Parts: sequence; C-alpha cells; structure tokens
Amino acid sequence: MNPFLLAAPLIPLLAAAQMVATVARIGDGDTLTVNAGGRDTTIRLACIDAPESGQTGGSEATRRLAQLAPPGASLTIIPVDRDRYGRLVAVVFSNGINVNVKLVEEGRAIVYRRYLHKCPDSREALLRAEERAKASRIGFWSQPKCPPEQFRHGDCPASVPPARNRCDPSYPSLCIPPNSPDLDCGDIPHRNFPVRGGDPHRFDRDGDGIGCEG
Repeated sequence: MNPFLLAAPLIPLLAAAQMVATVARIGDGDTLTVNAGGRDTTIRLACIDAPESGQTGGSEATRRLAQLAPPGASLTIIPVDRDRYGRLVAVVFSNGINVNVKLVEEGRAIVYRRYLHKCPDSREALLRAEERAKASRIGFWSQPKCPPEQFRHGDCPASVPPARNRCDPSYPSLCIPPNSPDLDCGDIPHRNFPVRGGDPHRFDRDGDGIGCEG
C-alpha cells in the first residue's frame, strides 16, 4: 500500500500555508478527522507511521494522539499532500507542539522515511526524535520491531495471537468469529488491517489486501 501516493489534483487547501481546524475525532495513531468551516476533513499525519490496530503499540499510539489533540481542540494544520484515499497529509500543531514530532519522540510512531522529503521543515527534528526514542528504548523501540507498513501487508504477527479456531482466517490480525452477522467498517474499531482469503464481510472493497482503510 502506498498511503501517500498522489491520486488526485491538490485542492486549493494545499495552496494555503496553513489552516486552523477543530478536532472532531481520532481515527488511529496517525489519523484524525478535523472540522474546518463546517466540513469534516480526514488528516493523515505526514512523514510518520504509527503501529496499526492489533499491532503492539497501536492502542497506545491512538490514546496518545487523543491526548495531544483531543476532540474539540484547535489545531494548526500545514498540508503537504493528499493521498490516494482523499486524506489530507499534513503536519499538525496543537498548543504550539508539533504532534508528528512528539509522537515519534515518545516512541508512539516511527519516521516514514520514504516520504520524509515531504516534510523539509521538520525533517531533522523527526530524525532526532526517533534517535532519542530508539536510544531510550521506549514505545515502538522497546519491543520486537515490526514496521507498521510491514504489518499492514501481513508480514508480522498480531500482538496477541487470537484463538484461530474461533476467528475468521480472512482477518489474521483480528478475531472476528466465523459466524458473525455481516459487518461494515463502521461496526468495528479497527482500521488498516491485513485481509486474506474470502473476506466475507467485504472490508477490503478495493482488493488491495488492506481492510477498512482510512
């Protein structure tokens, strides 16, 4: 998956140096929805990658983002791109704190080096933050390392292997009973998880192997 792949012309919002918006809700450790001018916009934090739902550190990253940018808080958003899913890719500031850098500094996310060129103003700060977190062995760096991108492709085990005889094998990092009623992405809290096989709930609608992207 290439979550930063440009798929549509950049809207005028990207032409502005920055925008101010209010947090509507948190998606996961590197995704949130904000409201600006009465419209909701999904933000993907630029140049970082947080552990996924079902991955060690995923829930902690989500909680920490919710602390740094709680619902109702005012944020300064500096757009850098728009990804293939229509999300605005941006550097986010809350109370003067660079949230992207802070998450990396605390080991709640890692630097997404493939896209680091999109953050020239915070590139060095991100790299220094990651070095400090790595040296201190905190968060992501305190455990066996599986980069989130690798986890999304199903190349790493879930944090706690579920009892597979009670779980649908189409969703190796989750435990959804095979006899569950038909579910939609809105019915579950998980996002960006690997999908294999039959996908009876059709979470992976675009067939790229990743369920409930967003």
